[in-house]
Amino acid sequence: GDALYSLSLFGGVGLDGPSGPVSGHAGQRRQLALLALLATAGPGGLGREKVQALLWPESPTDAARHSLANALYRLRTTLGEDCIEAGRDILRLNPAVVRTDVGDFEALLDQGELERALELYRGPFLDGFHLKGSSEFEDWRSALALRLGRQFEETLEKLAVRAEGERDWKRAIGLWERLSAHDPLNTRLALGQMRCMAASGDPGNAIQAGEEHS
Repeated sequence: GDALYSLSLFGGVGLDGPSGPVSGHAGQRRQLALLALLATAGPGGLGREKVQALLWPESPTDAARHSLANALYRLRTTLGEDCIEAGRDILRLNPAVVRTDVGDFEALLDQGELERALELYRGPFLDGFHLKGSSEFEDWRSALALRLGRQFEETLEKLAVRAEGERDWKRAIGLWERLSAHDPLNTRLALGQMRCMAASGDPGNAIQAGEEHS
């Protein structure tokens, strides 16, 4: 069945429930950050100490432990007792309660459902989301944003090359354009777009695209 809640992490962050966006304690920054950490850890989950180090790096261990217990309590109060499965050391997000676009994105890529995966990528991972006082969280976020952005780019390029091979110029041009928008300084991507425009019998636009790029 469908999960009750959906967490979007591409292009920002949002948490939606059966009756729309979730507000209150569960929608606060640290709680959302905790959900994001667990959402991307997958079925293996994440150790409590690692979570504490990323979310409360400045706090003494006892205080960080207390803050984590607090955040878990707030999430469970709103999203239900079984939204997070907690072992002694490991925390896991229960995908039957909270599903995430990042989880779906990676699952669809694994299944070879490339087009459907791309529909979920609405922008960089946790774009514009920051936690005060935790450069550790920021480092984690940017590393993951980079990895997911690369997966997005490789998938787009795979489809663009495939469309080109099938001489489906309109589709190929659209895919190269999307790639160029994702990485505007990359000449190779701009050339892909120009090549397909020229091949489709539209050299004028190809030249214009080249001039815009340079």
